[in-house]
Amino acid sequence: MAEQIKFELDSDETFDILKDIGDAENELGKQCWKDGLKAQAIEYFKHEATCEIAIKAIKKQIPMKPIKITTNGVYKCKSCSYLIACIPNATKYCDQCGQRLYWKEK
Repeated sequence: MAEQIKFELDSDETFDILKDIGDAENELGKQCWKDGLKAQAIEYFKHEATCEIAIKAIKKQIPMKPIKITTNGVYKCKSCSYLIACIPNATKYCDQCGQRLYWKEK
């Protein structure tokens, strides 16, 4: 039976790793394209795009505190500036961009 290794990554480490992988895939894609291996290049470019999508998706899951606009319950999403008219703590995500929201005071 294989031994399991456990470790933790914070979001910055995750972003750095995904960015490095994406950059490497891009370089491989460029080299394949230059060498006339267009089908392989496209696969590498797809891998790079997948890393970019993963970074964006992970960032959306990191809670952001909305900006209070008025005293009567209107807020603005820090991610997309969409106006959020709601009861704090009842709305978990921005309806426009999907950003996870954080309502509690620190």
